[in-house]
Amino acid sequence: MSFFTPSGYGTSTNPCAETYGGPSAFSEVESKNVANAIRQREKNMHIMFTLHSFTQLWLLPYGGYNHKPSHYNELKQIADNAVKAVYSVNGKTFRPGTPPDLICR
Repeated sequence: MSFFTPSGYGTSTNPCAETYGGPSAFSEVESKNVANAIRQREKNMHIMFTLHSFTQLWLLPYGGYNHKPSHYNELKQIADNAVKAVYSVNGKTFRPGTPPDLICR
């Protein structure tokens, strides 16, 4: 399976594909529940991040090489600082970056 699909964004519109995102945003029960939980707490949330702990990657949300937001460098700096903080607490190392930057290059 290729990480990138013909659209170039890492998801597929094919319902049989492993990267199928559903027919619309938050159409699947799991993603709908997560979105609702975040919305209920959004006034108290200052940051949200995801970790891929199996391979110890600190994945940033933007999947395309050329589709990074204008504030990407700030987001990357926050991830770099978080990775250093985790290491200082328990000695675990994480690599921060976007999926294509970490996995495909």
